[in-house]
Amino acid sequence: MLDATRAGFWSAAAKVGQPSRNLSTPSPPPDPGSPLRLPPPSLSAATLVGDLARPEGTMHTGGTPNSSSLPWRFPFLVLHPHVLTLNCAAFVQLRRMGPVQRNSSVSASSPLAPALLPVVRPDPPNNPLRSQLPSSVSTPLLGLNFPFKMLTKYAVLAAAAAAAVTAAPVVEKRAAPGQADIDTVILNYALTLEHLENAFYRDTLATYDAGAFRAAGYPDWVRQRFVEIGGHEKAHVDFLSKALGDQATKECTYNFGITDVKTFVATSALLEGIGNSAYLGAAQNITNVAYLTAAGSILTVEARHASWVASSVQQGDGFAAGFDTPLNFNQTYSLAAPLITSCPDSNPALPVKAFPAATISGDVCGGKQVTISGDGVQSGQFAAFLTGLNVYYAPIGDNGSVTVPSEVAYGRVYVVVTKSGDSVSDDNTVAGPAVVDIPLSAEKAEQIYSQQ
Repeated sequence: MLDATRAGFWSAAAKVGQPSRNLSTPSPPPDPGSPLRLPPPSLSAATLVGDLARPEGTMHTGGTPNSSSLPWRFPFLVLHPHVLTLNCAAFVQLRRMGPVQRNSSVSASSPLAPALLPVVRPDPPNNPLRSQLPSSVSTPLLGLNFPFKMLTKYAVLAAAAAAAVTAAPVVEKRAAPGQADIDTVILNYALTLEHLENAFYRDTLATYDAGAFRAAGYPDWVRQRFVEIGGHEKAHVDFLSKALGDQATKECTYNFGITDVKTFVATSALLEGIGNSAYLGAAQNITNVAYLTAAGSILTVEARHASWVASSVQQGDGFAAGFDTPLNFNQTYSLAAPLITSCPDSNPALPVKAFPAATISGDVCGGKQVTISGDGVQSGQFAAFLTGLNVYYAPIGDNGSVTVPSEVAYGRVYVVVTKSGDSVSDDNTVAGPAVVDIPLSAEKAEQIYSQQ
């Protein structure tokens, strides 16, 4: 079991619940064209090793891959969730991840309601973004940096390992800001994450030049595009910093633990996906329509970054599900906080709440049994599988055993341990989220969608 104290952003909603539901190697393709004042935690690491293969081939340094695996490690600072990239062989049934498939309707109080119901908000005066909104924003979103240890088959991500923060201090949960301050808090939340990702690309790309990428099996255009993504992150930082003025949070000190180009690529894929979920989840709390437009402009580019890394670089599926999955502030920051080692004392402190880590072992595929562990996890609780706009629940049995709901198919899935079998909220969360990526091969995708 991996124990960890997890930190997350304050959520504007008192309860962040979600509605219940029952329910040989190919060649690289051509180029398609507020932080917290958090003291460094005490660290320990544990590793879970699986024999998991990517579904559509992998780039490598040369030669022909054989049946023997070529493991490589990700010695990150910490890993809160257990990140898995799995080949789900026993596919049971694909269901579209959308509101039409839900057995329970979305109420106006649901955190998903703003995505499904029209919301009209006045545009407050003295809007600092009004004069700064560009006609277009050509940058990624916030890609959260995400700590983990991982093992792979061949050269690119396939099996995951985990490292944990032990005895990490619980950051004080401060009183929620007033309505007038909510947007400032959210913008600093976004800026905190943008600072992190900007530093990730800037510092790592300064370490690994074009020769290092070539030695790792990547053509020159791969690094060149990563440089472009890094430039987008810098543009986001500049944009948000100018909008916030004197209230803008400053860059912190980070420990990304990148050891080679391949860990950089795999980490980028994870961060972009988490960042996509973070912006999506934060949108419902933004009261200023200009801020909402700006966040949406960043979000769409961030999603394209995630798709490019997954498809063009990793030769996988850049859009394995029809809907992306939102995360709330606490869930998002729980995945990012371990990378922050220290922050300037002048930075505005954001109110937070700590969640323990959740770790999953086994092949996460509909109908299969896996094991979930973490501080406070026990039988009688529930594993909530957040996938797209749906949440599917499964009871946790003895020794953390869980049967994955048959509706869980492909793409990015977040797993939260909760005391409730019909809702997920900050109040009833026990641990998590854990992060699982379930690949979908092109051949399988054609088989599934040609039958619709």
